[in-house]
Amino acid sequence: MTRRIAGISLSVCILLFLPAAPCPAQPSAQDSLAQAESLYMRSRFDQAVAVLNAAVEKDPHDAKAFFLRADAHYNKQDFGAALSDLDTGLSLMPGHAQGYYNRAVVHYVMLDYDRAWDDARRASALGYRLDPVFFEQLKEDSGRQQ
Repeated sequence: MTRRIAGISLSVCILLFLPAAPCPAQPSAQDSLAQAESLYMRSRFDQAVAVLNAAVEKDPHDAKAFFLRADAHYNKQDFGAALSDLDTGLSLMPGHAQGYYNRAVVHYVMLDYDRAWDDARRASALGYRLDPVFFEQLKEDSGRQQ
């Protein structure tokens, strides 16, 4: 038993003193975000989401990564995931008017008109100019004027 423990300890010590092998450089969160933006612009939403997953793992406080991933999810018609990312992004950046507008749109397509109205009002109060077509469609479909 003693030899086994000594052998394990020795192995660990040897590993601690070996020179570290160079690791390939991992892209920074900002590099990943730039790559994801490029993929997004080329409508490669699945790939953009995969890259953004890595980006938010590296920097879980990067609201922009959550907002971009929400857009990619929206374009994939994964509205639940889009809503979740918008919630996270807005918790990190509560004054982001476009985030509220985008969340209003997601609530609208999910037929949650009350929440769509709430977020549309928040976006407008923060200075975001609502798309008039969206605004008219929200009024018509919800049966409300505000």
